[in-house]
Amino acid sequence: NGSAARNTGTRASHGEIIGYLDDDDIFMPTKIEEQVKRLQEAHAINPRAAGVYCNIEKQGYKKANNANTTNKLEGNLSEAILIGEVRLNSSTILLYRFAFDAMDGWDERFLRHQDWEFCIRFFRKYEMVLACPSTCLVVKHHTPNFNTRYPEKMAQNMDFFLTEMMQDIEKMPKGKEILSRRYFNVAKHSFELKRYHEGREFLRKSLKYNSIGVKECWEL
Repeated sequence: NGSAARNTGTRASHGEIIGYLDDDDIFMPTKIEEQVKRLQEAHAINPRAAGVYCNIEKQGYKKANNANTTNKLEGNLSEAILIGEVRLNSSTILLYRFAFDAMDGWDERFLRHQDWEFCIRFFRKYEMVLACPSTCLVVKHHTPNFNTRYPEKMAQNMDFFLTEMMQDIEKMPKGKEILSRRYFNVAKHSFELKRYHEGREFLRKSLKYNSIGVKECWEL
C-alpha cells in the first residue's frame, strides 16, 4: 500500500530532508527549493518546526472538481486538517529525516487516510510551516480513488482511522464536532449503499458526540 511504498523509499534514501511524490501529482519547478528554504529558516528559529507543506492546484477528471487550496495556517495542524480548514497530502510535505525516524515511519496498517494518520502523529512532537502561501507548488490530478472503486470499504477504513486516532481527536477543542461529522458522513454513505445495520451503528456513534439538525436528518 501507499504507506509501505513510502517507508521503503525513505529507508533506502540518504537525504536529510524527505519528500514524496504520488503518481497523479506534479511538482512545480521551484517546489523543492522554496520548501527547503522555508523549512531550514523556520527550524533555525524553532527546533520543533520539522516539516513544511504547500498549496495544491487540483485538476479533476470532472471540470467541477478543479480548485486551488488556500492554506495559510502553520504550527500544529491536526485539528485543522480533520475539520477541513487545511488541505494537504503526502506530495505537499517535506520533513526532516529525524522526524520520520522518531515516528518510525508510516503506519502500514492504514489502507486509507494515511496522510491524516501520519500528520497527527507528526504533530504530537513537531510543527509544520507553509511555503509560498500565494502559490500552488503541487498540481494534483484527481482520478477515481479507492472509495470510488470500493465504496463498501469506505466506512470500514474511516471507522478504523477514527478508532485508532480517538485519543488524539478527543483532546482537540473541536474533537466532538469532528467525530460526529465523520461518523455521520459514514452513516449517510452506508444508508446509500443500503447497508442499514451499519448505517444505524455509525449514526449512533455520531449522536454520541453531537446531536444532528433537521438538515442532516433530511440528508439521511
